[in-house]
Amino acid sequence: MSKRLGVIVWSPHLIYEGISKVLDNLEEAGVTDIAAIAQVAEPAADAASGRREPPDDGNCGGGRLIDRPVWGKHEAFIHVEPSYQFDPHFYKGQRYTPNSGGNLTKEKGHIIGDFLSEVKRRGMGAYLQVQVCHVPEVDPNSSSVPEISDSTPLMPDGTVASNRIYSFASIASDDVRAYACSELRDLYAAYPMIDGFVLDRSEQSFYTLDDVFLDFGEAARKKAIEYGFPFEDMRRKAQEIYSGIASVDPTVLSAIREPQDMCEFIGECFRRDPLIAEILAFRSKLVETYLEELRRAADSANPGLKLISTVYPPMMSMLTGVDFSFMPKYVDAVHLKFFTMHWSMIVTCWAEQLMKMNPGLKESDVVRFVSLLFDFEDSTKASLLDYRYPEPDEAHIAGSGALVRKIREAEREVRGSIPVYSFPHGYGPLDDVRRRFNICWDNSKDGMWVNRYGYLSDEKLGILGALRKD
Repeated sequence: MSKRLGVIVWSPHLIYEGISKVLDNLEEAGVTDIAAIAQVAEPAADAASGRREPPDDGNCGGGRLIDRPVWGKHEAFIHVEPSYQFDPHFYKGQRYTPNSGGNLTKEKGHIIGDFLSEVKRRGMGAYLQVQVCHVPEVDPNSSSVPEISDSTPLMPDGTVASNRIYSFASIASDDVRAYACSELRDLYAAYPMIDGFVLDRSEQSFYTLDDVFLDFGEAARKKAIEYGFPFEDMRRKAQEIYSGIASVDPTVLSAIREPQDMCEFIGECFRRDPLIAEILAFRSKLVETYLEELRRAADSANPGLKLISTVYPPMMSMLTGVDFSFMPKYVDAVHLKFFTMHWSMIVTCWAEQLMKMNPGLKESDVVRFVSLLFDFEDSTKASLLDYRYPEPDEAHIAGSGALVRKIREAEREVRGSIPVYSFPHGYGPLDDVRRRFNICWDNSKDGMWVNRYGYLSDEKLGILGALRKD
């Protein structure tokens, strides 16, 4: 089977450029699959009444711009509404129901259905991208501390994490799971022409240090008991580790200088504290059982629906709870999320918190430790200044060798039973985008998807077209 090439598209460009223009551009670039988002947008009156496009990633990427303008601008504040009116039948008796549409839904909502129908008419794969780690009452792009509910992930001491980039809900919560499963059924009823769903954020978060100490809320406690995990022991160990971070031995970090040093350090942590493996296994069990529920929901709507899970690659997957070996049981393909502008943000978030908790740590040791932990680079740098969120004209820190290693490891773990697609982001300067696209395409035997059409200038579309012709 020939390689597939997919692109995520959402409504601002469909409205501004037109459906035919967008699809003509993508067809010329050799795109075989497209995923839309069930939302429509219009310019907001001001910043206070809309959200930024592109998103600023927790105030880290405020200089980020899109390549293809919307309403004549490379940065805009937009008002967003759902593209369809939800069917309350699917949410009967549940805690959460989707936000209702307004005038924008009535006037422009048809665009998503029109687009997906035209995608199918042109012989391309048609998907909807769905975030499955959110609930309507919480803005996932907000870093503000939410009110505590059963859907709120909690720290080991029972508090809400204050250091987060995105406010993801707890995937241990039955309310969150029921909402996401109902949303899949509802969306398929509204858009029966689709081939399947691209599941975004079906894993645990790791953007900040606090993220990896979630979740020890009531929903997680119930699930741990159900699955046979020692919840209280894990909670106490997690709190002990978190508290212990405030007294890190500087010599430990300074000794970790190469990937092999990091492997030995991780191995020693597991040998010294067996409960660490239990905590990570529990995180993984939550991801697996959630995917199992999403699979059943999709099958109940249409057994032929495909599920593509967008997940972070190794070594990040160690903390997000993704075991690639179980993925083939629940999904039809995997996206390896190479949103590499986030990698420098992650180094910064982790390093700043580690140094705040440990003022005596050497900055170069801390940033090297975080970069090696996640295998972000082929050669680490020495200063936080080297890990700032990249401006539109700045290359990303992602090492070429690191990208290949992550692809190879994920492919090895799924053992060829499902496609593994690289999923690079189109944000960045032309030469660096070409480098990342070429690496992902050349080293992914099944192909790749790209996020998003708005970042694909005509020159970047040309890069994609060249990949298909080579």
